[in-house]
Amino acid sequence: MALFDEFDYEVASLRKRGLVESTKSRYIDKFDKSLQISTVRSMKADDVVRLYQRQMRFLSMFTDGSNSFQILRDVLSNASVYSRLDKNDFEDPKDYAGGFPSFLHDYYFHKYIPTENEWKLYLMQQRMDINEIENDVFLFLNPVKLREAVDTEGEVTITAFSTIGLEIFANLLQPSRTISPYIDKFEEAFEKKVWEGYFPYTWVLVNENDAKSRIKDWKSQADHD
Repeated sequence: MALFDEFDYEVASLRKRGLVESTKSRYIDKFDKSLQISTVRSMKADDVVRLYQRQMRFLSMFTDGSNSFQILRDVLSNASVYSRLDKNDFEDPKDYAGGFPSFLHDYYFHKYIPTENEWKLYLMQQRMDINEIENDVFLFLNPVKLREAVDTEGEVTITAFSTIGLEIFANLLQPSRTISPYIDKFEEAFEKKVWEGYFPYTWVLVNENDAKSRIKDWKSQADHD
């Protein structure tokens, strides 16, 4: 995407001028080894229960619905630039609303998944993994089912959220978490040109005077034409 390239250029300019550190950082640079949200583990039965309880308590801090897993499926489905409406799908100005955290999520995923087909494959796999985790959570929090699943070594094989998976979901559900003091310094690269092109509705609301000036220029040009 051209606006992602523009953001890359502006980030490089900030670094070249010494306005931000050159140290690589997640969301700005490709940092994580994988975007897989799940992991398969073999654990003692009691440890399985404690793990799921910890993970669900963590995610509950960012969800307020009755079905946390459906919320996770939905937020992941909308987590990529490929999920955004294009100009031909225009329905509501607010479809083009967002800020730096929302942009960073798109930018970050795009570094790993550069085509729409790859995104669709990734999304399908991760949604299947969420379904697997959901099934295991409800299965293994049932004491009877849990005992039946224990192998001869006293362990159970489960699918759980990976560490990166928990962080991805927490940040998608609460985008402001993404912006650490270090990341905040890069917002200038977003506001230069990218914000106006990527989220024009929000840009106009925040930059009302600039928007009015642009409209006056357009009207003046149209009158002359």
